This record gives sequence, structure tokens and C-alpha cells, in this order.
Amino acid sequence: MAVFIDGCFWHGCPYHYVRPRSRAGFWAAKLASNVARDRRQTLALEELGWSVVRVWEHEVRDDLPVAVARVQAAVDGCPGVREAWRVVRVEVVDIGTDQERRYLEALRDAAMTRTEEGRRITEKRRLPQP
Repeated sequence: MAVFIDGCFWHGCPYHYVRPRSRAGFWAAKLASNVARDRRQTLALEELGWSVVRVWEHEVRDDLPVAVARVQAAVDGCPGVREAWRVVRVEVVDIGTDQERRYLEALRDAAMTRTEEGRRITEKRRLPQP
């Protein structure tokens, strides 16, 4: 069993990744590199027979019992794998309104992509509780 706790900024959390306002090229390359490494590590470990669970830092911070339950389910052989999405690039759409376009890829398959558009995320905020 391999359990990773991924930082929202460093690993492209779709809920909390905050696009830096300076050195955009450097940070874009760093983010893409981190996501590519996460993908390589995950796929290589799974190919070797490991179960891989990736937990976001916000899950540990905001809802630890749920994060622990996901790890325990994987230990018990019921991983309930859900596809993990990662922000891989962010473009400014309109500086005046802080609109941005976020490009996401599935962790296990870079060919699975989606695009979201909205206001720039500026802080790590808690997810709405169900």
C-alpha cells in the first residue's frame, strides 16, 4: 500500500490550486512536471502490484475521518478508485474580472482532459459540506 498526501498547490488540486501571479512560466512548468511525476509514480507502483491511494492535503485538514476511511477501504481490498483530476495549466482569460481557464488531466490517463472557466481562486478554502 502506498499512500500519498499531495499538497494542493504543488500537485494541482482542482479545488484549491492557486495560480501564482509572478513567474508564470516557471510555475506552469513546475506544476506540469509535478503532475507528470505523480502519474509516473502511480502507474509504476500499480504495475508492480501496489495499491495507491492519493489524498489531498485539504481532505486531511478538513475531513480526516473520510480520508482515513478511504485508506482503510484500500487496505481492506475495496479501493473504490475514483479518477483523480489535476490542474496542469491555467490561463488568464480577463485580468479585469480575474477570469481564468483551468486545464485538467486525469491522473492515470493524460488523454482524459477537461477545461473549466471561472474566477481566479485566491485562497485555500474549505469545500462545502454535504
